[in-house]
Amino acid sequence: MTVFRIMALLVFAMALGAAPWQAAGQSPESVKLTLRSAPAGAAVSVDGTEVCRTPCEAQVFVGTHVVGMEHDGYLAREEMIEVKAALTVSWHLSPDNGTLTVTSEPDGIDVRIECKGAGVSRREKTPVVRMSVAPGECVVTVVSPLYEKQERNATVPAGDSASVTLEPRPSAAVLGVSVVDQAGEPDTAVVTLDGKVLKGSGPWTVKPGRHRLVVKKDRSVLLDQEVDVDAGEELDLSVSTGAPLSP
Repeated sequence: MTVFRIMALLVFAMALGAAPWQAAGQSPESVKLTLRSAPAGAAVSVDGTEVCRTPCEAQVFVGTHVVGMEHDGYLAREEMIEVKAALTVSWHLSPDNGTLTVTSEPDGIDVRIECKGAGVSRREKTPVVRMSVAPGECVVTVVSPLYEKQERNATVPAGDSASVTLEPRPSAAVLGVSVVDQAGEPDTAVVTLDGKVLKGSGPWTVKPGRHRLVVKKDRSVLLDQEVDVDAGEELDLSVSTGAPLSP
């Protein structure tokens, strides 16, 4: 292209009132674009060029622009926005979730999963397979009355997975006594273990070993026997108030 032709194009653009680097039909008017995000600190790009980090402001021409936001641990967001006057863009960014798997030996152990950054606090029973959580630190704690307390930490990466394996030692047993009447409907009775009355309706956490279990209804003895329970065991007995052992 000759120098004469380049100069002619510049003169033509200036005659139209637009700078040569502006898109055709775009107004030269500049307005303020206010940018906010949750969480703050997202990198903001306008038309592919990074301009600031939220919360921040940028000067843009009136017209259509592609605005994007990126933040570690969150899904990137990009939208085409028409700017006619001063405008505020406020976006809530979605976590780029990862997954957490919790296993134990044996299965069926009650655990509490807390992911503080994500505001998660849930009680689950192992195994927990690929639970979706926001990236960050999680704490898994054994809360079963049958096992010693055990705690494990896990870091869940954005868009990836983490796993925790628990091997707590059994520390207690659980004893349950179901009392029913002759019709098979729930009934009440007094339950004693080794001569001590067990309060409430159970099940009860007891020490592993051999115990003497007695169930009474008024003056009638419904059950009187020795029971052996192992650490980690759940023993459930059913007793009918219609069949006393003695008057």
